[in-house]
Amino acid sequence: HEGQEALAKRLSFEEIVAIVERVKGERWAEFRDRYGDWGRDLVLWAGWRYAGLSLKVLGEKVGGVDYATVASSLRRLEAKARRDRSLRVARKRVLAQCTMQRYVPK
Repeated sequence: HEGQEALAKRLSFEEIVAIVERVKGERWAEFRDRYGDWGRDLVLWAGWRYAGLSLKVLGEKVGGVDYATVASSLRRLEAKARRDRSLRVARKRVLAQCTMQRYVPK
């Protein structure tokens, strides 16, 4: 539309990973497969929400897990965020950075 100042775009999986790496202060390779770490689940959540990737594609991108496992990870992240303040803060920071990167000047 005329007068629109910014155009929304979908982020790539790689952009999502980079955002979560910055928020966590760790490289993807360090936390991706670490048991109990919420970093991978946060990448899945942001990838689903801001990259528009399907659960199946997300599973392939994080090492070949099936869509049901991805869905479980998203549910687990929501439940853990209700109990864990540091995760809520991290999720909010990821959300803010994804939102900023989605809008590019015309």
